[in-house]
Amino acid sequence: MQPAAADKKLTSEPVAGKATEIPVWIGLSLAALAAAMRLWQLGAKSLWLDESASIEIARWDLQSVGRAVHQPPGAALFYWYQSLYYFLLHFWLRLGDSEFLVRLPSAILGIATVVMLYFVAARLFSRRVAWIAALFLAFHPFHLAYSQEARGYAFCVFLVTASYALLVAGLEEGSTRVCAVYAAVTAAAIYSHLYAALILPAQFIVVMASGSQHRRRLVFALVATGLLTVPIFWLALTQNAGQNDWTPPLSARDILHAAQQLIGTGIRFPIGLGLLALAGISWFRKAKPVLGWREGLVWSWFLVPALGVVTISAMAPPFAPRYLLLCLPACVMLLAVGLDRLPAPRIGNAAAVVLALLFFSSSLSYYRKPKEDWRGAAAVIARGIQAGDRILFDREYGRIPLNYYMERTAPEFQPEPITPLELNRLPASQRLWVVLYGPAHRDQKATEQSLPAGFRLFERQDFGAITVLLYSHLSSNPQ
Repeated sequence: MQPAAADKKLTSEPVAGKATEIPVWIGLSLAALAAAMRLWQLGAKSLWLDESASIEIARWDLQSVGRAVHQPPGAALFYWYQSLYYFLLHFWLRLGDSEFLVRLPSAILGIATVVMLYFVAARLFSRRVAWIAALFLAFHPFHLAYSQEARGYAFCVFLVTASYALLVAGLEEGSTRVCAVYAAVTAAAIYSHLYAALILPAQFIVVMASGSQHRRRLVFALVATGLLTVPIFWLALTQNAGQNDWTPPLSARDILHAAQQLIGTGIRFPIGLGLLALAGISWFRKAKPVLGWREGLVWSWFLVPALGVVTISAMAPPFAPRYLLLCLPACVMLLAVGLDRLPAPRIGNAAAVVLALLFFSSSLSYYRKPKEDWRGAAAVIARGIQAGDRILFDREYGRIPLNYYMERTAPEFQPEPITPLELNRLPASQRLWVVLYGPAHRDQKATEQSLPAGFRLFERQDFGAITVLLYSHLSSNPQ
């Protein structure tokens, strides 16, 4: 056999065997562990603004979705950039809209991602690396948080991980069916979140550098993915003018915070950086770079989308750490590879257990951290509301989560909204509820200065970033 042929053959051989050769009990054990973390207290916390917005959008009929394209530019992209998640949630809501039920799809997909990551890592490296990577992801507070939210991020991470699983299968086997499914799943990932498109250049680099004899089919699959996602790219380019002018520019502190969310906060951060360095050094030390396409695949998955998100956010804010979630499976795989490269396996195993426990302890803190308590705010208004009451939102979108809970607690009473310009015409016979929301919301004094003479504050309740105020005229009984 010629050396070149030998090299090509070697690069196509799986390290740990195909997924079907991995014992079922391993997948079930990981699923049980991930399920315990993601189903625990799933419905305990109140929905926050973005979750309630997901429900409102998912309740639309298809005609309303079509009309959204013709709304102002920022709104159109907001409605569409997680369109696949909203579409699926639309049908899921037929089962109910409790906090537990609307978050359950994200939890299920988060569990499935942990299991799928094991199969990807086992095929790329070894079962030991796969176990460590899956364990880290199961306990990772960043992934846990978005596996317990009614948002499309857990869905996106699942589809991105599935895309890479199919890419590896395509590089090693190259069947037409695998490549076709790979194109469809990758397109679905982009429709679940626009930033998932950043895996396309990362995957193209791997396909071209892998030395696989199936490169041509995979390039065709990448082209097919691009064609399938033309509509979402058209919306991004034509319907997004000036959407985020209000957001602050990206800073180095924002980038550091996002890196800590991925790698780990506190002592986990320097440990993680050290393990990433070990993984990188072991890759560069390979005698033949073509044999390192597996490490190259994971590094490009980790770095290319992250650099893309940072670059785009620097030019067109906003930036949020959650945009980097699609890099998290690659990050924990590299941490596992770094541990696997330690000279003594026992030291690596002990370090893996310690780091997993550190992730677990951070996840326990997540359970204790409250979300925006719109449930509590709505309960206060529902207990005291009277016919004819008016309500003012300092931020109009605050009505979305409040209405969700008002419909559940006091559906017969819905206070009529009022704008700040109408406050000076409020009759003495009406009471005013004011909902202040956010760290920089309209202050209480500004509201009182706009009210007619005789109105006084009779009740105030604070729920973190949410404040509920009740004003009534002195001539009327606030009770």
